[in-house]
Amino acid sequence: MDDPKRLDSIIKLAEQKKLDAGLDLVSARTQQSLELQQLEQLQEFYDEYSRRFEQAASVGMNARQLNDYRTFLQNLESAIQQKSHQLMEADNHVEKRRHEWVDKHLRSENLANFSDQLSRQKLIKNNRREQKEADDRPLSKPPYPS
Repeated sequence: MDDPKRLDSIIKLAEQKKLDAGLDLVSARTQQSLELQQLEQLQEFYDEYSRRFEQAASVGMNARQLNDYRTFLQNLESAIQQKSHQLMEADNHVEKRRHEWVDKHLRSENLANFSDQLSRQKLIKNNRREQKEADDRPLSKPPYPS
């Protein structure tokens, strides 16, 4: 491939794929952040509800209230476990998207570097050809008047 211009469409496609991978990464990070915020909210709610339970238990409560508190705390624990799992999946998704972006970025950079190298080689080749043509041209006039 002698002409770097022939690579332009390939380079543009690689650049677009890199941009798309970047958008996917941003989206995955946004989802990861949302999952983390929700997990933190659940944990705070669990802590607050646990404190309320301890306070209510210290002054006394009936069996129904005790059962309601325990059931609710168990439901919160289950929700926290589920959200922790979702956060772990979001973390994995972010990591996968990050690797994809790095791959696309490197491919784009490599193609651009290859195109630059071809351009430099073409310029050198043209300069050599022009120099050879200039060297091969007979002198039609003397360089200075006689």
